[in-house]
Amino acid sequence: MKIEVAEAMRKDEAVVERLFQLYQYDFSKIMGGDVEDDGVFRYISLGGVWDDDRAHVYIARVDGRLAGAAIMIERSHFTGDTEATLFWRSVIRAYTGGNFDERIENSDKWRGPVQTFDARERVRA
Repeated sequence: MKIEVAEAMRKDEAVVERLFQLYQYDFSKIMGGDVEDDGVFRYISLGGVWDDDRAHVYIARVDGRLAGAAIMIERSHFTGDTEATLFWRSVIRAYTGGNFDERIENSDKWRGPVQTFDARERVRA
């Protein structure tokens, strides 16, 4: 199985919107909201991500086929804080049993902390 994750471009907006329809459906029981009469979920808007320099949209493919999308924003959605790495460290630590590495990246593509781990070696709880 080959997994690829690539940053989406504005031209990919329609694909990302459709993929997030699936996300909204999956989480509708938890987050509330329901599909509208025209068959579209409207309670999560992706409008601002394409114009926000702190937002990065990714498309995942498995064996060349669309598998999902993700949006990473360099600040907390709730507080605006740009230091949200404590959350990710705790999630990754719990997921891997502490078996991950962290480094500070400073490149044209990313500036800040990067956590890496092998999901195939996940600690089972």
